[in-house]
Amino acid sequence: LLFGFRTPAINHADVPALDLLAVVLGQGDSSRLNLEVVRNRQLATSTSAYLFSARDPGLMVVAASLPPGRVDDAARVLLDEILRLSHEEMAQEELAKARTILESDRVYDRETVQGYARKLGFFTAIAGDANFEEAYLASLQRLTPADLRRVAARYLRVSNLTVFAQVSESHPDRRRQRAEKTATRVRRVAEVAEARADARFARAAAVSAQTDRMVTHVFPSGLKLLILRDTSVPIVALRATWVGGLRYEDERNNGISNMLAVLLSRGTKTRTAEQIMHQVESMAGSIAGYSGRNSLGLQAEFLSRHLERGFELVADCLLNATFSEEELEKEKRIILDDLRAQEDNLGQVAFKLFHSGLWKHHPYRMDPLGTPESVAALTRRKLVYHFRRHYSIKNLTLAVVGDVDPSRVIAKVGALLGNASESEIQKPAVLPEPATEGARQIYRFMAKEQAHVVLGFPGVTFANPDRYPLEILAHVLSGQGGRLFSEIRERRALAYRVSAFSLEGIDPGYFAVYVATSPEKIEETIRSIRQELSRVVEEGITADELARAQRYLIGAHAIGLQRRSAIAAALAFYEAYGQGWRAYRLFGDHIMKVTVADVARVARKYLDPQRELVAAVQPEVWTPGAARAAARAGGRAATSIGRSQESFPSGATRRDPDSSFIPR
Repeated sequence: LLFGFRTPAINHADVPALDLLAVVLGQGDSSRLNLEVVRNRQLATSTSAYLFSARDPGLMVVAASLPPGRVDDAARVLLDEILRLSHEEMAQEELAKARTILESDRVYDRETVQGYARKLGFFTAIAGDANFEEAYLASLQRLTPADLRRVAARYLRVSNLTVFAQVSESHPDRRRQRAEKTATRVRRVAEVAEARADARFARAAAVSAQTDRMVTHVFPSGLKLLILRDTSVPIVALRATWVGGLRYEDERNNGISNMLAVLLSRGTKTRTAEQIMHQVESMAGSIAGYSGRNSLGLQAEFLSRHLERGFELVADCLLNATFSEEELEKEKRIILDDLRAQEDNLGQVAFKLFHSGLWKHHPYRMDPLGTPESVAALTRRKLVYHFRRHYSIKNLTLAVVGDVDPSRVIAKVGALLGNASESEIQKPAVLPEPATEGARQIYRFMAKEQAHVVLGFPGVTFANPDRYPLEILAHVLSGQGGRLFSEIRERRALAYRVSAFSLEGIDPGYFAVYVATSPEKIEETIRSIRQELSRVVEEGITADELARAQRYLIGAHAIGLQRRSAIAAALAFYEAYGQGWRAYRLFGDHIMKVTVADVARVARKYLDPQRELVAAVQPEVWTPGAARAAARAGGRAATSIGRSQESFPSGATRRDPDSSFIPR
């Protein structure tokens, strides 16, 4: 199925905007058509979009391959996505991603003499100007979301549409007739879709001028409420967030934040755990507590028609959680089993070891799950005391995203939580970790046929602008085709897993490289990592590497924010951490502002060999010193060096393309 929209000649001022619209629609895995038509709805096996520009007027083509029986449904969804561009302004982040794709394509075209010659010949013959690309790229940079919406409204209309259908039919005459009937039917679908889109967006604009605009409200109790209306689907997501989590723990109560999070939705003064479960299921929703290195809170999601009941349940959990002895004992047994299971995950053991060496005093050194001793010692009295001491409605941030009326949400939250009066809370003094000098290596010896290594350096906070060039650097090093991946895994076959990442927090985190390798290759692997890090410090990265990393990070960020619950989380965290809710929309802008020089600067600043920490988990004989001693002793096991046979706390985990236990 092909949709063709007539477009102007290559020299027309609207061509750069049309190119961007084609990229947004149908180029790349994160394009709108691929996400909605192929992945979410599964109505087509593939989709694409491109702009054909020439000396004479051209064509924007949208294509889809699909089963014969799904033509009408697929056409309807395709057209809904196309027509959205005429009515909604895309996010700056999505525009930046499309712009990066177009710019990088043109950079790659200049990589070879042949490509550059083709480019010059084409622009001279077709555009009449060998330097046409300079003006084109400058136009790309000036375009805004409003410009793209205006251009889409001008060209992406049914009156400007040609439909072509290719069908499966062996007989030529019947094939032609069937194709014409299909195209005619799709044309009618298009007309209905356009009328529906015009009516829907006109109605949405009339109903509320607050759609896609943040509404903020601070109640007398101190509660901060953020509301982002999104009427595209009848869902509402909530995220209630307190600053705290692991940062508010010590060795005696380690794991208490995780336990509080689990039990927040396991019973209140008026609802048992089973009653909460049944009520949530009746709203086709979910509710759960969460905790991490920097926060504690409650998340919920339900159909928007259950707004009143959903908010009442959330408020009940926040205000009246009982942390019952029965539920506490059940969860203790589960967590203790989880802690024992950690010993079988050598990657997690390596990160626990790394944390214990990087932080000697800061709470980040501890495992968010706790230790067997601290978890076993938790009581209901301790839970209630800790919760009341550190967490109150007055220091809560609540984000609501979805199909809601902001004034109705403010009224409901105000009635439930707005006037809650509670005692003053206490914020523990979290002292900064003292700086350390000199490279260090720590080991844990385990009778396993693997070696896991974390090599890292002290890093930055959420608020530090260096986090963005560090994100670029991490992707250049370890993304698919990254330097570490290519050198250590592909070319030299030293490791079967390698990744690099920057981990931030309210307090400084770290930049680290993680590898899983064979014990006999550990020294060579560590040496290779240091060589690659040294090379990036001395030589920096290339413009092509920067462009690829920017394209990937912006796309991945956009994909990660597709769900309303993800947006609610971003709003709540950024606001609670002091950066302001607008920060979630600025990630793409910050990434696009990073230069090659910025990456070189942060590499020199943070990849300091004198501040390096290596944490390794491996069989005892394969530690570097022990291996050399064993060789001198004729193969006998050498005396242990470093730390051994200790219990090392880990960090909570986040998902990573190469590792499921990278901490956050």
